[in-house]
Amino acid sequence: MQPCDDNCAWLWGEKPSQVRRSWTVNRSKPALCVVMRVGTMGGKKIQGRKRHLLVDTLGLLILVKVLAANITDREGGKVLLTPLVGKLPRLRLMWADSAYQGTFEDWVKEHLAGVRVEIVNHPWTGIKGTYAPIGTKVDWDKIIPRGFHLLPRRWLIERTNAWITHSRRLSRDFEGTHTSSEAFIYLAMSKLMVSRLAHKHP
Repeated sequence: MQPCDDNCAWLWGEKPSQVRRSWTVNRSKPALCVVMRVGTMGGKKIQGRKRHLLVDTLGLLILVKVLAANITDREGGKVLLTPLVGKLPRLRLMWADSAYQGTFEDWVKEHLAGVRVEIVNHPWTGIKGTYAPIGTKVDWDKIIPRGFHLLPRRWLIERTNAWITHSRRLSRDFEGTHTSSEAFIYLAMSKLMVSRLAHKHP
């Protein structure tokens, strides 16, 4: 992993429905709003939405997009980065997890000139099986080691997610619209960044 400063970023991974009656956190007070449809993730079978985040190497928020959960990370990443086409000229490298591997990398090469996507995953990611002759003793710990393994740069985006969920309003998906959810994420991270500036320059 090459060293990097503000030239790198971490990427993390539906059309609104018709106006209809929705509910705020307080169920006794209904509100009319454009509600975004939720989807179900194929692997986890969880109904809801995904927060796609782009952060810098300090974990500070650059961009966020909230989409239905049934939209894949690769497609969500394209929606997230489309407003950045032609902007952030110093950006050269993005780290992403294995869910962004494939068509998303090709899209970045085509639309974000000079930006390279580096997929961060375990060395054994994608191994479905290992062939060994009958009677051969296989040391599985060398092929797929047990226990927790720290991946380079992966903790940055996880820490940002933890910062966001410190806000009670963002600890669950309470919002009726995706734009409202995005606004509160920007608000929470702005509060964090401003507080750090205040400590740095008393």
